[in-house]
This record gives sequence, C-alpha cells and structure tokens, in this order.
Amino acid sequence: FDSWRKVLHPDDARGAEDRLAEAIAERKPLSSEYRILMPDGRARWIQALGSVLMGTGGQPARMAGICLDITERKHMEDELRQSRERYQSFIAQSHEAIYRLEFNRPIDTTMAVEAQIDAFYDFGYLAECNPVMAKMYGQDAPAAMVGKRVLDLHGGRDNPVNRAAFRK
Repeated sequence: FDSWRKVLHPDDARGAEDRLAEAIAERKPLSSEYRILMPDGRARWIQALGSVLMGTGGQPARMAGICLDITERKHMEDELRQSRERYQSFIAQSHEAIYRLEFNRPIDTTMAVEAQIDAFYDFGYLAECNPVMAKMYGQDAPAAMVGKRVLDLHGGRDNPVNRAAFRK
C-alpha cells in the first residue's frame, strides 16, 4: 500500500485513495482511474480493477486485481474532446448556416433517383445545426430545430424546387 501511495500523482492521490477506501468499506469491486508518476517523472494513466478479499473474522485482508496502463486511451480521449470543442466553437461562431442531417435508416443508392429523394424526405432529420440555421427557420435556438424531419424543413417532397435541387 505504501509503495502504491508513493507513486500516485499528487493531483489524483486523494481521489484514488477515497475510491479504494470505499471499495474496502463497502466490500464492492474497485474501478478507478488515476495517474502514477514513473521514476523518470513522466505521468502514466492507470485503470485499477479489483476485488476485496476477506480474511478471518470477515475483515478485509487484501485486494486482488489488475492495473492497466490506459495512457494512450486517455490521450486519445483528450484529443477527441479538444477536437469536439474546436468543432462546436466553429459551428457556433460561423456566420453561415451549418447543419448535419441523419437518417432513420440507410438510403439505398441503387434505387432510382426519385425513390432516393423520397427516402431522403421520409427518413432524414436534422441532427444538429448552428444558431444561424435556427434563425433562418424563425427559431431562437438550435435545440428547437433538432429532430425536425427534412420533409417538414423543406416544404414537402413534392416541392418542385426541392426535387430539382436534389437531382443535380
């Protein structure tokens, strides 16, 4: 235990110790993520998974488990978070209408064009948009737009302007 405590990253030590104490006190499985410091000073992320083993008299005697190095996963999660933040900032600050459509089911691209357009209207919906797009449709916030069907946004599948645009 003392050797484990010595390598804990100072910023994570309290939380890691608290989760261990909780697992022992409640006799429940341990699942904890924290950083340790390597001899050269580098930090590595660890995922600790374990179970409390009871000794005589029903008292906790030891912990059995495994520690996994999840440093690369943590770096990827951080990169993904930063990328998502950049994307969301770009979308929110753009002066152009930006949106993302999704479909309730895939559209078979081997179907005739007219059938694909019908499927686009039947199964497409707005999954995300920025404030500019919302204002174009008379809404105060993007949340009011999310989930709207393409059919409702574009004036129906029989609108000749829409059909001509999708044929191009």
